[in-house]
Amino acid sequence: MARGGHLLVTTTEVIFEPHAMNLNSERSRLRIPVVEILAARPKTFILHVTVVISTARGGDLEFVTWSRRKILAAIQQARAAQGLPQLM
Repeated sequence: MARGGHLLVTTTEVIFEPHAMNLNSERSRLRIPVVEILAARPKTFILHVTVVISTARGGDLEFVTWSRRKILAAIQQARAAQGLPQLM
């Protein structure tokens, strides 16, 4: 299920802050270390425009966003700043 909210990419992590409308918003807050991101890709399904982030913990996380290109570019920049290989 895609999550709606705000995504912030720092040099060390991707932070997700859910919209107040989301159910269980306390448990939906996420901090994903950039080093644990194995893949990040855009996805469109009908009207949902999302970013899918695959993590080293074995899961895919899907976030609704209209700024897919900016989010994906910021993740690549954060990885480069840490000396990590670029994602495909």
